[in-house]
Amino acid sequence: GYTDSDYAGSVDDRKSISGYVFHLGSGPISWISKKKVVVALSSTEAEYRTARGAVCEAIWLRRILADIGIPEEKPPIIHCDNQ
Repeated sequence: GYTDSDYAGSVDDRKSISGYVFHLGSGPISWISKKKVVVALSSTEAEYRTARGAVCEAIWLRRILADIGIPEEKPPIIHCDNQ
């Protein structure tokens, strides 16, 4: 999966906007983009919170895929930047 978050990107309330996407083959199977409820105190916090949400989604996706007969042998890789 891929994650990204901006730090205080909303000019109105300084809240971060973040998102992630997961692919299966060449197509996206799960994604989200939303404004955070809590104001992050740093760009590190904003990126960490987004990565944490992506990890939870990756765990859920692995379980769902296994349930429908598409087990993943390798652990998921989640790409996130540090900008």
